Amino acid sequence: MMRRTMAKTAFLTAGTLLCAACAAFFTPGCGSGGPEVGPFRYEFTATSGTLLRDLFLPKEALDLRVTRDFCDMPSEDEVQSHLKEVSGFDVSRLVRISRLELVEMVVTATSGSFDVVTDMSVYYLPAGDPADEVLLGTASSPTGFGDTIVLVPSGRVDFLELIQENDAYDGSECPKLRIEMAFDGLPSIDIAYRVDVALDAYAQLSF
Repeated sequence: MMRRTMAKTAFLTAGTLLCAACAAFFTPGCGSGGPEVGPFRYEFTATSGTLLRDLFLPKEALDLRVTRDFCDMPSEDEVQSHLKEVSGFDVSRLVRISRLELVEMVVTATSGSFDVVTDMSVYYLPAGDPADEVLLGTASSPTGFGDTIVLVPSGRVDFLELIQENDAYDGSECPKLRIEMAFDGLPSIDIAYRVDVALDAYAQLSF
């Protein structure tokens, strides 16, 4: 299992949050459940793996499914903890994450390339109920991709809802990501890859 890598770029700019919280505090009618602040970008690495070259050998149907554990999915508390401390106190005491809108998923070939891949979709499979899958993103290129595939959701996906559902699950299974792809050839070598998730985070006052 790989260790989750959080983005080095700002997740929720603490100073911005603090100013917004103070402004809202002195605005009539603003309080817990009031106006949202955001969006702010939040990124993390979801999983990684290797697509063996032999998986691409000619088959009756030229498509491929690979399922990976998503055991490093962040919890709501972990997401909340990334609200940074400012001026000697914790901004997270003033605001709570209200939603995490999925922007895109980026699949990067760290070895080899996706030159023979023409279509890709990624699904989220909840722990304990994999049949209740959620399509996270799709991408298509008739001539194949290069080192990177950017998958964009076809509809709204609030990752906070997925996180909260996973937090409430008391079983031992991990959620999973299923990668489906179509291809039109055989890669020259095995393809090592990494899946990164980009979210737009929003926050609300919690006092």
